[in-house]
Amino acid sequence: MKVEQLITNPKKSIIGLSIPMILSLFLTMINNLADAMWVSGLGADALAAIGIVTPLFIIIIGLGIGLSAGVNSSVARFIGRGDMKNAGNSATHGVVLSIIVSILIPGLILLFLDPLLIAIGGANVLGLARDYGLWIIAGGFTIIIQNIYCGIFRSENKGVKATLPIGVAAALNIILDPIFIYNLGMGVSGAAIATVLANFIGLLMYLYWSYIKNDNTIDVRSYSTDMAIYRDIISVGVPASMEQILMSLFSMVINIILVMVATTDSVAVYTTVWRLISIGVMLPVGFGTGAISVFGALFGARKSDEIMNTFNYIHKIGFIGCIAMGVILAVFSPYLAMLFGGAGLNDEITKVTIILCPYVIFACWSIISGCILQSFGRGDLSLGFTFFKQIVLTLIFIWIFISMGEMGVYYGIVAANFVGSLIQLLFTRDYVKKIQKYFT
Repeated sequence: MKVEQLITNPKKSIIGLSIPMILSLFLTMINNLADAMWVSGLGADALAAIGIVTPLFIIIIGLGIGLSAGVNSSVARFIGRGDMKNAGNSATHGVVLSIIVSILIPGLILLFLDPLLIAIGGANVLGLARDYGLWIIAGGFTIIIQNIYCGIFRSENKGVKATLPIGVAAALNIILDPIFIYNLGMGVSGAAIATVLANFIGLLMYLYWSYIKNDNTIDVRSYSTDMAIYRDIISVGVPASMEQILMSLFSMVINIILVMVATTDSVAVYTTVWRLISIGVMLPVGFGTGAISVFGALFGARKSDEIMNTFNYIHKIGFIGCIAMGVILAVFSPYLAMLFGGAGLNDEITKVTIILCPYVIFACWSIISGCILQSFGRGDLSLGFTFFKQIVLTLIFIWIFISMGEMGVYYGIVAANFVGSLIQLLFTRDYVKKIQKYFT
């Protein structure tokens, strides 16, 4: 059974889970770039508008990713203990939580959409930002619920089924974007509608596999209310979601600072470059996401030596991959900037991409370490490090470099990422050593 490989062959399981996830993330990032690429043809204001909305949309994505991590960790630890009944029940608890959250949170954001957009620097492009935000936030339920099923299939060591619907959704969005934006004349609203429609189709794939084909190893149909399972999922899911929300807050703060020290065009440049940087970090995100299932199962089975060996292995391959991605982004930055030529910001995008490339290299330490902590049920520690790095250190280093204006903001981001990621890596390694001693 594939779930047994999580314990008997963790390195193979990480690769088996990570490669489909990385490919899917790659398509998802291309999907995000597609919105910006096509919208750039509408001008810099339109590009800035979707950049302003992006932090709010990241909150939706973060909720999905966070709850997915909580479900993945909980199910994997039950599987590691050989408790398949509670593994299935935990998965169903995750689905129930996702439905509740997907109604409440997007609803609250929509209720206060205009004030939020103004608060994060969108006053000059409010109409365009509202047109994009209404649709993308309202359709956020597709992202949240979709991620839960992705986490369930990952916990069963079914990497392809876990990520294929996400990849299909990304590919569909790339196709639908120009049709809705230009052929149907819907502008920025069309970009949002295309994204929602594509993600809804991806969600239908998960539902078909789970409830019509019955492709799950665990039973995702049975449900017996267990508050301990809800607490277990929330103990990882809420901090993991908060990590993503902190990333959103981080983007909002950077947008506000850039508007203060430069112009709205700088927001368009930064949010566009950040999409390119997101492609660079897809490798550690993919490895880290796969690690939650593997480390969760090893933790449940009390395989202390395998935990340390796998810790060293995943960090080694992650760091090598991130060096390669950082170099590729730097070398090809002029050509990548040409994708957004419609906004007339090629030179600025190229320059900022090169400055932020080191972010990709060192982010692997914090991303993978954070996922490993989540797999142990310590989402609180992962959240603490994210807050320290993304908010505290970033603001400190931006303040140090602020005399350099817009460029100082970017240097501050890179410096904070290096220092914060290194501290988190060293802490997590020490935490794994303590687990070794405790289990032996």
